[in-house]
Amino acid sequence: MKYINKVRSAVAVSLALLILLCPAASAKGKKKTVILGGMPFGVSFQTGELKIGGFDEIETENGILSPAKDAGLMENDIIKMIDGKEVTCAHDVTVAVKGGNGASVRFGILRGKEELSVEVEPVLSKETGEWRLGIWLEDSTAGLGTVTYIEKDTGRFGGLGHGILKSDTGELCDFSKGVVSEVTVSGVIKGKEGEPGELKGDFHSEKLGVVNKNTQRGVFGYITVLPEGFEAREIELMPKGQVKNGGATILSTVDGEGVCEYSVEITCLEDSGEKNKNFLITVSDTSLIEKTGGIVRGMSGSPVVQDGKLVGAVTHVLVSDPCRGYGIFIDNMMDAAE
Repeated sequence: MKYINKVRSAVAVSLALLILLCPAASAKGKKKTVILGGMPFGVSFQTGELKIGGFDEIETENGILSPAKDAGLMENDIIKMIDGKEVTCAHDVTVAVKGGNGASVRFGILRGKEELSVEVEPVLSKETGEWRLGIWLEDSTAGLGTVTYIEKDTGRFGGLGHGILKSDTGELCDFSKGVVSEVTVSGVIKGKEGEPGELKGDFHSEKLGVVNKNTQRGVFGYITVLPEGFEAREIELMPKGQVKNGGATILSTVDGEGVCEYSVEITCLEDSGEKNKNFLITVSDTSLIEKTGGIVRGMSGSPVVQDGKLVGAVTHVLVSDPCRGYGIFIDNMMDAAE
């Protein structure tokens, strides 16, 4: 379920996995309670990297043209410079093109490990009367997942159980702050063998908080406003040495019914240094299987509860069997938060 869905709009996007896990204190030592999650959240953030996501065809007086593509730019090229000046966001390119009044612009790009220089001549759009390059630029990303828990006193939260990754390289995205938004789950693509499913959701415009730390074991930040209708439930943390094979539950939101609890089995407990695959989860709840096919993208971060205590969170689905996936110990997530 390691997935992050690139988007060009923050509204009504089909979102996959991605998001939220745990705070900064240890489950070891004295007992601690937190607010149990299970509700969906959306995260959007600037990547600090300007990438070409695709190309447009533009109607001009000379016909339909696609200047950026015709000049040799390619999807996934990373734009580093324009006319000798460093750029980090799409607005920088817009300013350069409009200010040039039709003059060609020179891009310094990174294609893989190769640095290239490409000159593009804008064309005048017959529809808008503006100079355009015919290029889609991506300088931010967004995704959906599930909150694992929130600290009652500080508002600090965590989720996802794994990091937010670059779709092309699999490396952790580098960002200092992202915006957390409420999300309404609008549909689900059911998982089946060989084809992981996913939750679909619509971002709300209201900001609920921020994320400021992205790690291999989760994403962390602060929530300043709780989602509408969310009922706080305090729960004690379970140290990983007390987790056992057997029955448990996961809490997740997969439809309009809100946060629901579903039966699972925990097996194959192991803390061998694996960052976010500490135990195996098998979904046994027929209602969840009927709704989603099992574990799907967007459920990452769903809290795992055993004997009334928070064990950890769902992190991955097995592509070969959507009823099975992995979870991470709450201890390991908190170590990452520190």
